[in-house]
Amino acid sequence: LLSGLAGLTARAVGPILPESTERRILVPAAFLATIDHVYDHCFDGVDPRERGRRMHGLLDGTWAPDDGMPYAGAFRLVRALHDAMADGIDNDEDRAQLARALTTLREYIDAEVKAMTGVPDPSGRAWRMAGVRGTIDGLGFLVWRFCGEQARQWMYDVSLFVQVLDDFLDAAKDV
Repeated sequence: LLSGLAGLTARAVGPILPESTERRILVPAAFLATIDHVYDHCFDGVDPRERGRRMHGLLDGTWAPDDGMPYAGAFRLVRALHDAMADGIDNDEDRAQLARALTTLREYIDAEVKAMTGVPDPSGRAWRMAGVRGTIDGLGFLVWRFCGEQARQWMYDVSLFVQVLDDFLDAAKDV
């Protein structure tokens, strides 16, 4: 239902949006989906700490996969989308918001390493908030002028609720 509604909205709004606006929306969304997929599915057998080191290096531009490495193209796509997010940003305020989003993304990577290595989360949320903040800030940097801190907090809360609900539904399905 939700994806159908999103598709309907995209078909309705797409023709009237300037191409630059479409790009500013789609590139960060593609980046977030791709980096999450790469982190979860392209590190078979790699120690969690090494995953974190490589992902930080990928974002910082200090690590790139060898040509023969499995999923090398997926890692390169993450980096290309990372770089493409900054294209067309022409003012300091938007650059600062992108930097904020990338900082929360790095916190998400660190939280994933902690979760995978069994470090307890003092909040009791299984390190989920870093992923919530990374996703919301990653999408929100585009519209920061239109949503204040109260709206951002609301989005964090809704996103966390949806994640917990999804976990519950997955567990119920597995039973």
